[in-house]
Amino acid sequence: MVSKEALVLPGQENFKVHEDSNLARVLETLEDLQRAEKILIANNKPLVKINPESNWAEWIEYFVAPPEGIFNADRLNSFRQNLFPHMKPGLNSPVYQTADGLHLGYVAFDDKLVRRNREITDAVQEEFEPGAAERLGLKLEEPIARRSDDTLSRRTFVKVYPHILLAEVVARMKREGTHYSSLYFTRLEDELSKPQQEVLKVAAQDRYGHSGRLFRIMQSVARREEAEAHSQYLR
Repeated sequence: MVSKEALVLPGQENFKVHEDSNLARVLETLEDLQRAEKILIANNKPLVKINPESNWAEWIEYFVAPPEGIFNADRLNSFRQNLFPHMKPGLNSPVYQTADGLHLGYVAFDDKLVRRNREITDAVQEEFEPGAAERLGLKLEEPIARRSDDTLSRRTFVKVYPHILLAEVVARMKREGTHYSSLYFTRLEDELSKPQQEVLKVAAQDRYGHSGRLFRIMQSVARREEAEAHSQYLR
């Protein structure tokens, strides 16, 4: 196991991980699995977003894959379920197969960080419809104070991909803020070298009988990521 003093988030040298947090347990487990060569982690580090204006003030995403590549839904789901048998995730989304392709799964773990009390002052600066401010019980330029209590939390995702090259593509696109689209994912030449393309095609060929199914996998990745991004935007 990782020693307590070594609990620093990879790629974030100033991010000290509290030893009694779910993040610490995720980090320890992933590093143990990585040393045992049971998983591969894209870039060997997570994607980290910190936004104190959001209730999910810390948003951490690991992109992982089995070393040998698994393109079968049941086997990939078994891989996902066996990552953290000792932990109860806050979110648990399975891998499953449909006519569209392989829908990818994940597990997520939450930690509460701080409870914050804020006093927010609003003032009506301009009235667009005559009488609207009075109807709403507001007065122009008069400050209105309101108090807000909220809890800032962290969500740590471990997202499972059938092959490490797919995980690395998604991780890089998310870091760069690239727009997700099925078209982008189907154009492998935009993201992967020729040798990398061949690795994925061979992996898909071995498990599906033809490499064309790989494109539907890529499309399902894109749809899943787009839906998740939209859901996060609506929070």
